Amino acid sequence: MNPIQQLSNLTIRKSMMYPHKLPNGNIIMHEGLPRDLAIKRMEDHERWCQEHREELKVSSQQLFDQMFGG
Repeated sequence: MNPIQQLSNLTIRKSMMYPHKLPNGNIIMHEGLPRDLAIKRMEDHERWCQEHREELKVSSQQLFDQMFGG
């Protein structure tokens, strides 16, 4: 994928609108994620962190050593 396609994809994702139902029953379109989708993304991220815990630990230690000469 070339840089123009990547930029195009970012623009599309950024302007994605989701319907939100207000307490008074009205439905509005908003760029914020719906609650259920936000929770699912957080759970997916937590699962990914658990699966890659060792890699993250090594990477963060290497970064610390490079920055502070540890």
